[in-house]
Amino acid sequence: MAVEIIMQGGSVTLHHTESFNKTRHRLNQTKKLVIDYENGNTKDDSKFQPFHLLSFRTEDDGRVSVDPAKVIAVMSDDAKDVASDDED
Repeated sequence: MAVEIIMQGGSVTLHHTESFNKTRHRLNQTKKLVIDYENGNTKDDSKFQPFHLLSFRTEDDGRVSVDPAKVIAVMSDDAKDVASDDED
């Protein structure tokens, strides 16, 4: 199963151990934190580091850190629902 992050300027294929649900969850969480930060809904002493939240292992065992403002989508080649053979 390959998971790919599509962003402004290109895309990155993630390591096979990175799951679609985990990636999507981290993108949602970071998006919420960005909105909270922009609206001033964070603690004064907290450090907001979105690039730390969105760092992933790449397919060639490298690392990538993604700007949350540039992410367009996340996709996977693994189907969520697989039809049974007797539905033909």
